Parts: sequence; structure tokens; C-alpha cells
Amino acid sequence: MKVYTFKPGDVEGGSGSVSVTSAASEADNKDFDLYFDYLKQTYNADTFKTLLSAQFTGTVTVEDFAITEEKIALGKVSVMSYTVKLDGKFLLSQKIYDVFANGYTTEFTVTDNGVATTPDVYEVAAYMMDSLTFGK
Repeated sequence: MKVYTFKPGDVEGGSGSVSVTSAASEADNKDFDLYFDYLKQTYNADTFKTLLSAQFTGTVTVEDFAITEEKIALGKVSVMSYTVKLDGKFLLSQKIYDVFANGYTTEFTVTDNGVATTPDVYEVAAYMMDSLTFGK
């Protein structure tokens, strides 16, 4: 497994990062539907509120929680997205993209800690996913 973290060097309006974890696996797009169903049955806003409340002092709220499906050149991608507030103030927004393709399981975790972070970390992640290639 390899983990890469990208942080824009010249950021305005906040901060953000894109972390990429990739591991060789047997998973491919044929496994996507099972995994997608598992995510929808296992995770919700309350799950993340519980996890995050243990990490922060204060009142944590999780808003705009969704698990959706998107398409990229390699196939289907699951996207878990949410916004976190601490004591009513914006803390972060995050999207976790799971890609099953070419014998690899790759996860992009995109975190935006600003209100108007430039460059847009979600656009960076979309570009990376569209450019994704694998080699053995």
C-alpha cells in the first residue's frame, strides 16, 4: 500500500489536502455494487458525528452527509461527502472517493479546511482521478 498526500503550496482562503491510498487487490468494478451497498448500510451522519466527537472538544455537527456514485474514465466511483462544524463554526468539508479498477483499490480523501480554498482541492482530485493509470 502506498499513501500520497498533496497540499497546495500557495493557498488562499483556507487550506486543503488530497490524500491518495492505493493497494493492489482483486477488486474491480464488478465489486463496486457490493461495496457501495455496504457503505450505505454502514455509514451515516450520526456515525461520523460519533467518531469526530471523540476527537474534538466541543459540539460536533455533521451536515450535508451523502453517499453517491460518480463515473470516471476507469468506471464507477463511490463518493462519501460531508461538512463538519465545531461549536457551530465551519471546520472542514470532506469527500472520500473509492475507485476499484485494474486490480487496485484506490481511495482519494479530499479535505477542504477553508471556505473558498484556491486552488479548489476537489478539482485537483477530479483531475487526478481522470488521469489515474496503473502499472505492475
